[in-house]
Amino acid sequence: MVGDNMCFETISAKALNLYMQSRDYILIDLRDYADYRRGHIPAAINIPYDDLMGNINQLDKNKK
Repeated sequence: MVGDNMCFETISAKALNLYMQSRDYILIDLRDYADYRRGHIPAAINIPYDDLMGNINQLDKNKK
């Protein structure tokens, strides 16, 4: 858990495919910038784990 009301879940590749078909979700790649640049899921945005709370306001609050 991060902060008071943030929690994370690990999802399967099958579940990821279902999420990616919906525009109601934000996929965040929490790895560092170098790892993200080496390869990532095209729809993912990169916010390293250590920077997440400082950038949380950038995320669309209407999406999961």
